[in-house]
Amino acid sequence: MRANALDIGRRVDGNVMVEAALFIPVIMFLLFAGVDLVRFVQMTFQADRAAGVLADQFAQQRSFTESDFVNAAQVAHKIVDGAGLASVVSVQISSLRVHPVDASEILWSRAATTGASACLSPSSGFTSPSASANGSAKINYFVMVSVCAEPSPTFFFSSLLSMADLTMQGHAASVARYPAVRSLE
Repeated sequence: MRANALDIGRRVDGNVMVEAALFIPVIMFLLFAGVDLVRFVQMTFQADRAAGVLADQFAQQRSFTESDFVNAAQVAHKIVDGAGLASVVSVQISSLRVHPVDASEILWSRAATTGASACLSPSSGFTSPSASANGSAKINYFVMVSVCAEPSPTFFFSSLLSMADLTMQGHAASVARYPAVRSLE
């Protein structure tokens, strides 16, 4: 009878080792995938923050040069890439004329990037406010900024997520304060 009790113990120990060998990789994958998703969401918030900063900056400028758009891409890259994990950041800056009664129109649009980007050009969809929302049928001018960041190949801990073409998108709009947004000269 004593020998049977020892055999049962050995069989259980072997089963535990097999079960551990099967479940530890799954648990590690879920852990690393969770860490990757948290980092991805944080970098998406940084892209939103970069878009907001650039929209406010361009809304306050009195004039624009082409170097302003290149500098905007570099600034966005610095904001988004706090830990050195974004390989490419693309910025699209547009000026919009919005009339509550008429349709909105894009006056101009410029794009800049810090490298070869696979980010798709975001649509410049903007809904016009109603006349009752702002109190009158007044023409408004906005600066709209879209930031797209691509993570570097070393961004993801789990190799399965690194195969997906994930990009972080950030969008912001700000009311233009000076007539310079009406045209680029």
